[in-house]
Order: sequence, then C-alpha cells, then structure tokens
Amino acid sequence: MDTLTIVLFIFLILLILASIRKTGIIDVLKEQNEKQKFFAESQEKIINAYFEDTKDDKLSTLFKRQIKLQKDITGIDLPADRPDFLTYHISGLVSELGEILDCDKRWKTWRKNVPPADYSALKTEIVDAWHFMINLSLVVGMDAETVFTEFIKKNEIIKERIKSGY
Repeated sequence: MDTLTIVLFIFLILLILASIRKTGIIDVLKEQNEKQKFFAESQEKIINAYFEDTKDDKLSTLFKRQIKLQKDITGIDLPADRPDFLTYHISGLVSELGEILDCDKRWKTWRKNVPPADYSALKTEIVDAWHFMINLSLVVGMDAETVFTEFIKKNEIIKERIKSGY
C-alpha cells in the first residue's frame, strides 16, 4: 500500500468513528449492555431466592424438583408402586446412556479419525440421564438422603473389595 492509500483508509475510519459517535450508536450499545447486566443480575437473584427458600442441599433440591416435574407431567405423586414407571425410566436411562456415547466417539478404538468429544452435548446428555436416575430412585421410594446413605455404604464395600484384591 502506498502512503496516500493508508492516509485515506485512516481518514475513512475516523469519519466512520465520528459518525458512530454523532448518531449515538455507542450510547445505544452502552444501554444494551446495562440492560443485559440488569437481566443477568435479576435472573441470578431469582435463582438464589429459589434455593434460599428450599434450605436443602443440592441433591435434595434436585429430588424435590423432579417430584414436582413428574407430578406436572404425569399427575402422579412419586414414590408410587408403578412397575410401568420403573420400566419406562430404565428404558429412558439406557437411551440417554447411548446418547452420551454418541457425544464422545473416543471409545471406538478401531477408528482412525476420531472426532473430538462434544463436551457441551455430553453435559446435556449426562443431565438427561440424571433425570431418569432420580426418577428411578423416586419410583422405588428412595429420597436424596437414602441415595446418599446407600451410596456411602456401597462406596465402603468397594474400598474393602479393592483392599482385599477382589
């Protein structure tokens, strides 16, 4: 580029910047940014207020939310002795586990060109699987406390098995 072209280019940029300032576009952008900040802060306050109201640990909160969701969807209060629910949620869980595998092909050791894992999709599918796991727990009468207690017991059994060379 010759000097005249560079000078004209800089002059054009300065004219555009002056025009932007004059038309108030910068002020509009600042206002939009402030609105986005306001909505983000409001959303955070709503979420925090919800969790303050529950006064529960996170796992208990998930179980309570899932009970409400299932009531809204099916009209049935969980826990309920419903073999059809058990079968339905096992099928849903198996399906979600398959979707998790589809998000990360690295387990296919025979592939030459393995695509990278889609971590965003993985997280979504894992959360979907959690919904079904919580539903299964609820169908058989387990609440968050029971799941926690049984998990700790099984964890200790596994530790002992490892120590004993099981």
